[in-house]
Amino acid sequence: MASLRCLCLAMAELALLAAAGSSMVEKFSFVNQCEEKAIFLADWNVTIPPRQAKEVKHSRSSNLQRISWRFVDGPSYTDFIELNGDWPGVGAPMAGHPNYASWSGFSMSSRYEALEPTSDRYACLDPAAELSFTVASCPSKAHASTRYACDFFATQESIRSCSSEVARYIEEHSWTINPNGTRTRAFAATKNVASYWCAPESPDWLGWGVGSLIDCTEKGVPIHFRVETVDDDMAEKKQVLFFFLETGDHMHLSPCFGVSALLRSAVGLPMAPKKKPAAKAAKGAKPVMKAPAKKPAIKKPAAKTSMKAKASKPKEALVVPASLKALEARVVNLERRPDRWKRVATMLKKELPWLHFERFLASDGSKMTIPEEEVTAKWNTARNANFADFYEWAFEDGSTWMWAADAPEEDDQWRFTEDGDGFSYVRDAPSFHQKPAFTGSLEKKSTGEKFKVTLRFAQQYLNPGETQLMSGGERGCAHSHRRLWEFASKRAEPTLVLEDDVHLGFDRNGDKGKMNGKVFTKRLAEAIARAPEDFDVIYLGWSGWRGGNFKLWKEDDSGLSNADRTFIQKAEYVWTTVAYVISQAGAQKLLQLATPIDQPVDNFMAWQASQGNLKSFVALDEGDEDSTWAGGIVDQFDFQGDSDIKKSDGGHQGDDAKDFAA
Repeated sequence: MASLRCLCLAMAELALLAAAGSSMVEKFSFVNQCEEKAIFLADWNVTIPPRQAKEVKHSRSSNLQRISWRFVDGPSYTDFIELNGDWPGVGAPMAGHPNYASWSGFSMSSRYEALEPTSDRYACLDPAAELSFTVASCPSKAHASTRYACDFFATQESIRSCSSEVARYIEEHSWTINPNGTRTRAFAATKNVASYWCAPESPDWLGWGVGSLIDCTEKGVPIHFRVETVDDDMAEKKQVLFFFLETGDHMHLSPCFGVSALLRSAVGLPMAPKKKPAAKAAKGAKPVMKAPAKKPAIKKPAAKTSMKAKASKPKEALVVPASLKALEARVVNLERRPDRWKRVATMLKKELPWLHFERFLASDGSKMTIPEEEVTAKWNTARNANFADFYEWAFEDGSTWMWAADAPEEDDQWRFTEDGDGFSYVRDAPSFHQKPAFTGSLEKKSTGEKFKVTLRFAQQYLNPGETQLMSGGERGCAHSHRRLWEFASKRAEPTLVLEDDVHLGFDRNGDKGKMNGKVFTKRLAEAIARAPEDFDVIYLGWSGWRGGNFKLWKEDDSGLSNADRTFIQKAEYVWTTVAYVISQAGAQKLLQLATPIDQPVDNFMAWQASQGNLKSFVALDEGDEDSTWAGGIVDQFDFQGDSDIKKSDGGHQGDDAKDFAA
């Protein structure tokens, strides 16, 4: 089934989706016309009782390319609409062009419609589609199973025959709905169909364009997206499933039992006039819907330089270790950054075809309200200071000249020379207070004046600490990771958390060439296999203090062997959350500690590890050594040039910490 679903998504890419733009979904409603069975709307986790409707007002965070539903009491597989694009829910634009793809089977009939939000007329020229299946009419080789009420038992071979009994059945029961309400095999305006009855690469596929709402998205019209389902077992219900009811200038298709006044009220539809039934409509008239519708560097020394060139495809077949087969990934991505999602999804599909990953819509801290009981609005540098680059050059009178990390040998104003070997943050910070003072000579170019400067630790950042406002991006990032911990806390297997700037095509440390999916897979498997069974977090990309280069810790109590340490090291305090593996226990610990998250999320996670509250590790690449500050098996893509997160501590992106001073 998984392979068929993947193929289904591939089919969607072949549909004629000429779209430029999107339609804002101002209302999303789901109508359950079944008399006795409740419907479960997956991903939104909404149950719709029989003969009722619900307006769905919240968003979802997974399976964004489908709308899926099933009967509450089974069968277990969902009926669905392919959206051909990510859509989290009401209030978000729908840019894809929906269609059906029901070659695996079905459990009920359904219809979807794009309506005008105010009049509930059809919103465009290709506004709706319908599957008028009946269980009683299932093809001879299909029957009920625990998966579908009508199971086609599809295989890769069976869906490639458009002349098969199943394909003909789906074709005969698939309809497009035109603005005047008439049902046709293809839309009158676009000539597209709205359902795949067989795979497009089939020899006898006639080249139909597949997709609806193209006119809607091209015009950018707002819509009310409405899905309606019906229990269509003719033998049991003794109901006529679909029929036409002519009203005035329009012909509208009304399903099964019709839309009652109660249902119309529940979803905010206007009350429709009734019409005297035609002679054949002996069961009575039905309501008719009108036809349409820095500074202070809490300085994280810069990460490895990312390479924008595409990684070359491994020449050898990629062997996936058993330890990785249960790994699932979630990729954090802002809804307003589809460009970043496209890049990372393309890379992951190419380099890691074995990895099951899904988009996880990030909390947009610049637009949404994030509860302060979950993420604070302010943070203090005191916890971060002992591990960060808070070293500054000072004149003999005690005034500050410049941060050590920013001091150049020469600029427009100064010439600067360090005495002796000079200060190296990575090398000298752990023993800074035990060493002789670091000094330097400074010349002011405009006057020729010379000064002596001495390096000191900026104590005020440790005690009492500087209070900073978190940027909206930092709060959104922290909230996104908190939500991911909630997801991971419910999974027995570890979860791979990725941010959308994760990158595999970088130059590896130690002149080892470019990273690629094959090398990543091997080293990830080794890191997980060699980690203690009770590990909480494994950072796949990192910068900071860890085994082989601790800041405050004196001993490594991880129990790792020398061979293990070529793949994984204990983390004392490391930055970046671009990629990490988190265990169920680790996620549960972080949720217990996050009451609330009281500093940027990478600082928060690093602090908990440094205090022994979290068993964190870093994955090493082959070229990473004890002196390596930034390493791992992933990097960040164009981190400094394309970040959506302003750094309240300044960072290495040119943000000014003074802008966030509390």
